[in-house]
Amino acid sequence: MFAGLMACEKDSAEEKMVNAEFSKIQANWSFSSFKLAGKASDTLKFNFNSGSFRWASCKYTDEGKYSQLCGGDITLNGLDGYLTYLYDVDRKQYQLGLLEGDNTKDKMQYSLYRKILTGKWTIEVVGDVLNATQIENDSIPDLKASFVANKK
Repeated sequence: MFAGLMACEKDSAEEKMVNAEFSKIQANWSFSSFKLAGKASDTLKFNFNSGSFRWASCKYTDEGKYSQLCGGDITLNGLDGYLTYLYDVDRKQYQLGLLEGDNTKDKMQYSLYRKILTGKWTIEVVGDVLNATQIENDSIPDLKASFVANKK
């Protein structure tokens, strides 16, 4: 037991900082808005209706730096999938991605949502509200997405 306590004390400042960020986002969330901006936003057939996501518990360690994939379930406009995230410590930003769910029937809708969500994001949680802003979209350079979600 003492060895376990000592291991906890050995967490680096970086590990503590990232795990504090993770503890803010690892919850059940309900989208309250989802917006697209940029030249490409007019050409996409995306209208936000409803959605929610759950980011499961995940612990950052120095050993897993840049390689530990975390995530959880997402439902967006009726499409089920898996919303993933990696944390870039140097840039203090998230890399989000979307994986296909077990029951994904509409492959075109999934492909569009993957293109919209995949990229670099800033995420800020204040109280029970999560604000996410896309810094760079990996698939559509002229697109920036943002969303607001409330903790359930």
